[in-house]
Amino acid sequence: MSKKENSLFRTMPLFRIILDILWRNPEGIYDRDLVEILREEHDIEASIDEIYTNLLKLEVNGLIYAERVGESLLLKPNIEGLKENNK
Repeated sequence: MSKKENSLFRTMPLFRIILDILWRNPEGIYDRDLVEILREEHDIEASIDEIYTNLLKLEVNGLIYAERVGESLLLKPNIEGLKENNK
């Protein structure tokens, strides 16, 4: 059996993993780097659609900022938004 996690058997939801990654990188990371971190550090092979769907949910809820830089997205945590949601 493969050690790769798929979307059916994750112990933590993908949006939470993404949020944890962004929290550790408050200066921001690019979407392609996020995909690489998910693959290398968390053994997650998620589709780009699944990743973007989760990013959109986080942005709509005010937890992250997504900014288009050339052909990539620069992703940053909204630290104030995270504090407000934890109250």
